[in-house]
Amino acid sequence: WVAFFMNLLVMYFLVNWLPTLLKGAGLPLSMAILSTATLNMGGVVGAIVLGRMIDKISPYVVLGSAYAASAAFIALLAFGGTNLTVLLVGAALSGFGVVGAQIGCNALTAAVYPTAIRATGVGWALGVGRIGAIVGPLVGGVLLAAGWSPQNLILLAVIPAVIASIAVFTLGGVRRRAGV
Repeated sequence: WVAFFMNLLVMYFLVNWLPTLLKGAGLPLSMAILSTATLNMGGVVGAIVLGRMIDKISPYVVLGSAYAASAAFIALLAFGGTNLTVLLVGAALSGFGVVGAQIGCNALTAAVYPTAIRATGVGWALGVGRIGAIVGPLVGGVLLAAGWSPQNLILLAVIPAVIASIAVFTLGGVRRRAGV
Protein backbone atom coordinates (compact mmCIF):
# COMPACT_ATOMS: atom_id res chain seq x y z
CA TRP A 1 0.00 0.00 0.00
CA VAL A 2 2.94 2.31 0.70
CA ALA A 3 4.22 1.79 -2.85
CA PHE A 4 0.76 2.54 -4.27
CA PHE A 5 0.37 5.69 -2.18
CA MET A 6 3.84 7.04 -2.96
CA ASN A 7 3.87 6.16 -6.64
CA LEU A 8 0.42 7.53 -7.40
CA LEU A 9 1.37 10.66 -5.44
CA VAL A 10 4.34 11.11 -7.79
CA MET A 11 2.42 10.16 -10.92
CA TYR A 12 -0.46 12.57 -10.37
CA PHE A 13 1.84 15.31 -9.14
CA LEU A 14 3.89 15.08 -12.35
CA VAL A 15 0.92 14.76 -14.68
CA ASN A 16 -0.89 17.70 -13.09
CA TRP A 17 1.98 20.07 -12.33
CA LEU A 18 4.78 19.33 -14.82
CA PRO A 19 3.48 21.67 -17.57
CA THR A 20 3.00 24.53 -15.10
CA LEU A 21 6.38 23.97 -13.45
CA LEU A 22 8.26 23.77 -16.75
CA LYS A 23 6.50 26.86 -18.05
CA GLY A 24 7.48 28.58 -14.80
CA ALA A 25 11.08 27.48 -15.42
CA GLY A 26 11.06 29.31 -18.77
CA LEU A 27 9.80 26.84 -21.37
CA PRO A 28 7.07 27.77 -23.84
CA LEU A 29 3.70 26.29 -22.86
CA SER A 30 3.61 24.01 -25.91
CA MET A 31 6.93 22.41 -24.92
CA ALA A 32 5.85 22.11 -21.29
CA ILE A 33 2.68 20.29 -22.40
CA LEU A 34 4.75 18.06 -24.70
CA SER A 35 6.73 16.93 -21.65
CA THR A 36 3.57 15.53 -20.04
CA ALA A 37 2.61 13.71 -23.24
CA THR A 38 6.14 12.30 -23.34
CA LEU A 39 5.85 11.21 -19.70
CA ASN A 40 2.67 9.28 -20.51
CA MET A 41 4.17 7.76 -23.67
CA GLY A 42 7.11 6.57 -21.56
CA GLY A 43 4.55 4.98 -19.26
CA VAL A 44 2.98 3.01 -22.10
CA VAL A 45 6.37 1.69 -23.16
CA GLY A 46 7.29 1.06 -19.52
CA ALA A 47 4.16 -0.99 -18.88
CA ILE A 48 4.96 -3.27 -21.81
CA VAL A 49 8.69 -3.61 -21.15
CA LEU A 50 8.39 -3.96 -17.38
CA GLY A 51 5.58 -6.49 -17.80
CA ARG A 52 7.84 -8.65 -19.96
CA MET A 53 10.68 -8.27 -17.47
CA ILE A 54 8.40 -9.27 -14.58
CA ASP A 55 7.62 -12.48 -16.49
CA LYS A 56 11.33 -13.36 -16.47
CA ILE A 57 12.74 -11.75 -13.30
CA SER A 58 11.49 -11.22 -9.75
CA PRO A 59 8.69 -8.63 -9.84
CA TYR A 60 10.09 -7.11 -6.64
CA VAL A 61 13.48 -6.54 -8.25
CA VAL A 62 11.95 -5.16 -11.46
CA LEU A 63 9.46 -2.82 -9.77
CA GLY A 64 11.78 -1.72 -6.97
CA SER A 65 14.47 -0.93 -9.53
CA ALA A 66 11.98 0.89 -11.76
CA TYR A 67 10.89 3.12 -8.89
CA ALA A 68 14.52 3.79 -7.91
CA ALA A 69 15.45 4.62 -11.50
CA SER A 70 12.42 6.89 -11.83
CA ALA A 71 13.72 8.86 -8.83
CA ALA A 72 16.95 9.49 -10.74
CA PHE A 73 15.07 10.48 -13.88
CA ILE A 74 12.81 12.85 -11.93
CA ALA A 75 16.00 14.51 -10.66
CA LEU A 76 17.14 14.75 -14.29
CA LEU A 77 13.88 16.57 -15.03
CA ALA A 78 14.53 18.96 -12.17
CA PHE A 79 18.05 19.78 -13.33
CA GLY A 80 17.22 19.82 -17.04
CA GLY A 81 16.61 23.55 -17.02
CA THR A 82 15.25 24.61 -20.40
CA ASN A 83 17.19 21.98 -22.36
CA LEU A 84 14.30 20.41 -24.25
CA THR A 85 16.17 17.19 -25.10
CA VAL A 86 17.10 16.55 -21.47
CA LEU A 87 13.57 17.37 -20.32
CA LEU A 88 11.87 15.10 -22.85
CA VAL A 89 14.26 12.21 -22.16
CA GLY A 90 13.82 12.76 -18.42
CA ALA A 91 10.03 12.88 -18.80
CA ALA A 92 9.91 9.73 -20.94
CA LEU A 93 12.14 7.78 -18.57
CA SER A 94 10.30 9.08 -15.50
CA GLY A 95 7.04 7.93 -17.08
CA PHE A 96 8.62 4.58 -17.96
CA GLY A 97 9.34 4.02 -14.27
CA VAL A 98 6.44 5.76 -12.55
CA VAL A 99 3.53 4.96 -14.86
CA GLY A 100 4.92 1.68 -16.19
CA ALA A 101 5.73 0.29 -12.76
CA GLN A 102 2.28 1.21 -11.46
CA ILE A 103 0.75 -1.17 -13.99
CA GLY A 104 3.15 -3.88 -12.83
CA CYS A 105 2.38 -3.11 -9.20
CA ASN A 106 -1.32 -3.62 -9.90
CA ALA A 107 -0.58 -7.10 -11.25
CA LEU A 108 1.82 -7.92 -8.41
CA THR A 109 -0.78 -6.96 -5.82
CA ALA A 110 -3.25 -9.42 -7.30
CA ALA A 111 -0.63 -12.16 -6.97
CA VAL A 112 0.30 -11.25 -3.37
CA TYR A 113 -3.13 -11.70 -1.79
CA PRO A 114 -4.70 -15.14 -1.27
CA THR A 115 -7.65 -15.87 -3.54
CA ALA A 116 -10.21 -15.53 -0.72
CA ILE A 117 -9.29 -11.87 -0.09
CA ARG A 118 -7.70 -10.88 -3.42
CA ALA A 119 -10.40 -8.44 -4.50
CA THR A 120 -10.45 -6.78 -1.08
CA GLY A 121 -6.65 -6.55 -0.94
CA VAL A 122 -6.32 -5.07 -4.41
CA GLY A 123 -9.22 -2.71 -3.71
CA TRP A 124 -7.57 -1.43 -0.52
CA ALA A 125 -4.21 -1.01 -2.27
CA LEU A 126 -5.84 0.97 -5.07
CA GLY A 127 -7.87 3.01 -2.58
CA VAL A 128 -4.80 3.95 -0.57
CA GLY A 129 -3.06 4.76 -3.85
CA ARG A 130 -5.89 7.09 -4.81
CA ILE A 131 -5.35 9.00 -1.59
CA GLY A 132 -1.78 9.54 -2.77
CA ALA A 133 -3.15 10.63 -6.15
CA ILE A 134 -5.11 13.34 -4.35
CA VAL A 135 -2.33 14.35 -1.95
CA GLY A 136 0.35 14.78 -4.66
CA PRO A 137 -1.32 17.55 -6.66
CA LEU A 138 -2.61 19.23 -3.48
CA VAL A 139 0.84 19.36 -1.91
CA GLY A 140 2.24 20.65 -5.20
CA GLY A 141 -0.28 23.47 -5.24
CA VAL A 142 0.31 24.40 -1.61
CA LEU A 143 4.10 24.45 -2.05
CA LEU A 144 3.86 26.41 -5.31
CA ALA A 145 1.66 28.97 -3.55
CA ALA A 146 4.25 29.09 -0.76
CA GLY A 147 6.86 30.20 -3.29
CA TRP A 148 8.76 26.96 -3.95
CA SER A 149 10.74 27.02 -7.17
CA PRO A 150 9.79 24.65 -10.02
CA GLN A 151 13.12 22.86 -9.63
CA ASN A 152 12.64 22.25 -5.91
CA LEU A 153 9.07 21.04 -6.40
CA ILE A 154 10.15 18.52 -9.02
CA LEU A 155 13.08 17.43 -6.82
CA LEU A 156 10.66 16.85 -3.96
CA ALA A 157 9.00 14.12 -6.07
CA VAL A 158 12.22 12.10 -5.83
CA ILE A 159 11.49 11.31 -2.16
CA PRO A 160 8.21 9.39 -2.62
CA ALA A 161 9.70 7.55 -5.62
CA VAL A 162 12.55 6.33 -3.39
CA ILE A 163 10.08 5.37 -0.66
CA ALA A 164 8.04 3.36 -3.20
CA SER A 165 11.24 1.57 -4.24
CA ILE A 166 12.12 0.74 -0.64
CA ALA A 167 8.57 -0.50 0.01
CA VAL A 168 8.65 -2.91 -2.94
CA PHE A 169 12.14 -4.22 -2.10
CA THR A 170 11.05 -4.67 1.54
CA LEU A 171 7.90 -6.55 0.52
CA GLY A 172 10.00 -8.82 -1.68
CA GLY A 173 12.42 -9.50 1.17
CA VAL A 174 9.60 -10.23 3.64
CA ARG A 175 7.89 -12.61 1.21
CA ARG A 176 11.18 -14.34 0.36
CA ARG A 177 11.97 -14.89 4.07
CA ALA A 178 8.43 -16.22 4.58
CA GLY A 179 9.00 -18.68 1.74
CA VAL A 180 6.15 -17.30 -0.34
